[in-house]
Amino acid sequence: MAKWVMGNNHKMRIFKSLALIALTTLASLNFNSVKPVQAKVQTEHKNACILNNGKTIIAGPGPTAQLEGLFDAGDSIAYTLTAPDTAPKRKSYFKLKVHDNVSGKFVFFPKRYITKSGTYGPFLVPEDFVSSVVDLQVASFRTADKWTVVFNCVPATPPLPDVDLDAQTSAIAPLIINSQTSNMSKAVSQNVTDRLNGAAPTQQVTENGFLLQYGNGGAENNASAEAVNNLADADTSQTIGSVNYWIKGTGAWFGADNSSFSGRTVDLLVGADKLISPNTIFGVLAGYGKANFSTVVNSNAGSFDAVGYHVGIYGGKKLSDTLMLDGMIAYTRSDYDNKSGAVSGSFDASRITAAANLVGSIKQANYTFMPTISFLYGSENQDAYTDSASVVHASRNIRTGRLSVGPKILFDAMPHNNGTVQPWVAAKWEYDFSNQSVAASTSLPDLSDQSSARVSGGIDFKLQSNAKLSISGDAGGLGSNEYRSYSGSVSLNVPF
Repeated sequence: MAKWVMGNNHKMRIFKSLALIALTTLASLNFNSVKPVQAKVQTEHKNACILNNGKTIIAGPGPTAQLEGLFDAGDSIAYTLTAPDTAPKRKSYFKLKVHDNVSGKFVFFPKRYITKSGTYGPFLVPEDFVSSVVDLQVASFRTADKWTVVFNCVPATPPLPDVDLDAQTSAIAPLIINSQTSNMSKAVSQNVTDRLNGAAPTQQVTENGFLLQYGNGGAENNASAEAVNNLADADTSQTIGSVNYWIKGTGAWFGADNSSFSGRTVDLLVGADKLISPNTIFGVLAGYGKANFSTVVNSNAGSFDAVGYHVGIYGGKKLSDTLMLDGMIAYTRSDYDNKSGAVSGSFDASRITAAANLVGSIKQANYTFMPTISFLYGSENQDAYTDSASVVHASRNIRTGRLSVGPKILFDAMPHNNGTVQPWVAAKWEYDFSNQSVAASTSLPDLSDQSSARVSGGIDFKLQSNAKLSISGDAGGLGSNEYRSYSGSVSLNVPF
């Protein structure tokens, strides 16, 4: 009897042991049923550390937001956890997995069993991992537990395309701004000079482009083309309130001696003005400008393109028989496309520009000497943007300008066949300035503090039919050791 009882006790102990093992197994199976959730996105570029820095996700037993992009060796990753409002009764489990796409290797950062808020890391991506995906894995015993996770990531090295794109903007944008503002200022100055000195409302030619002009109040002068620019002999008997219309087109080419960039610009301007007194004029203008540049920065071939639209007002005042002042202010809205190597980005910009010209006139025996002082200034606000490598470029303000001083010599018109021919030459000293600086290693032009010379010339042929054929040329940036610009035109102007 006792033996039987002892046998039953032994069996009872065995049964309890088996039950305990079963319960333990079930508990283990319940834990393993909460599998880590993995989320990943693979892109064709790196710089993922910059993309995910400061990123906030809500993590729990359900799907979590992913770490985007591909990480570089040496990237430093840390994360700050904030527990749910209701403290979890059981532990939640977090870890990071780094998987190298090239070698196939992967590592887990140390396991963290977390029951309270805290900052964990930083962890470094292994040096032999070339291009890695990083996953946040999380498991929780409570479906209601939602943790806030904020990532802090420091890249091993700053991305080179970011530097190249910004360098191109700092170098070429001021060049485009100065060029477009100069073209507007020249068109205004030529038109004001002609109008306030009684020039005929027939076709007239300006420096570096073509100018078709028509007015309803100018004095006719078909005897000689000399009246176009000769301030001393001009006819001022115009009708107050008369309106004048004009259109101007300009093409220019730019390049660097070191072949770091080359490009061209095209501008088309139209305007109308009204004579409000014998010595005062007021007008409006509108225009379109386009620029296309090719670049080579840090051995990366690239481009920098811009399209802009202008609207503005201008005016002029004849101060004396030999001195005249004109000025303009304009607003420009531009779209930029920037590319360096395989990385590209686009952004918009808004610009305010202003310019003024003080022009004198000293008549000599066979020519008119016209000393000129010109000043232009532009301020452009460029929007922030994210390039194709997911690098964020901050918004910026570019301030740039130019001071020009020099004479123009306008030779007297000479009879030629059934018309006249009138040549002219000009030379200027120019000082460009900008708040942008460009690293010498990029070889791009730096207009932050630059002096140069500009020479120009042209010949105007006026035909018996009042049509005018003009050939003109311009060379700028001379002596700057930064860039050179060339502009020219062959144009035929016909009266309306």
